[in-house]
Amino acid sequence: NYVVEKEKSEILYSEGIRDYLTSKEMIEDFKTQSKLNPRLNKCVGHCILSFSKEDLSKLQLEGDMSKTMLDRAKEYLEKMNIVNTQLLIFRHFDREAEGLHMHVRYNRVSNSGSTISDKNIGLKSGKICQAMNQKYDYSNGRNGEYRVNRHRLRGTDSLKYTIRDAVTARPKTPNTPQELKEQK
Repeated sequence: NYVVEKEKSEILYSEGIRDYLTSKEMIEDFKTQSKLNPRLNKCVGHCILSFSKEDLSKLQLEGDMSKTMLDRAKEYLEKMNIVNTQLLIFRHFDREAEGLHMHVRYNRVSNSGSTISDKNIGLKSGKICQAMNQKYDYSNGRNGEYRVNRHRLRGTDSLKYTIRDAVTARPKTPNTPQELKEQK
């Protein structure tokens, strides 16, 4: 419901899902396909693709910004091997000040009934996003960890940044007597 019925959202793309229906009916479309592989417990995948507000001009240069964002999402999904399955891609407009973002919902049961793996998905996604940031010269690939909205993080993401901050904040261990003197 959050992705679909949000006031400031737009469906950019759908494949295999009737996007003119209510969220309940869209969920039923996902459930119908998931019956092709009933052993899979978590059949719907979700990812968020974000663009830095610093890259707004680059997205606008190519014409229709929503189309450019959609093209990047499709490229990402192909590289992630999330293909041949049901997809919904939504653009949200609620946090323009923090950057542009899209939500992707996809069925982990492919159209042929095979499972779309989520093994090491975070690691794989990070590498693909980093490569795409370099390819399109997006700024988020450079020092992006400093621009993360940490107050919005939950679970392991929040813990990861808490640990990183604690390690970064601790004083550097001196390697020489001169470094020890300089720390005092």
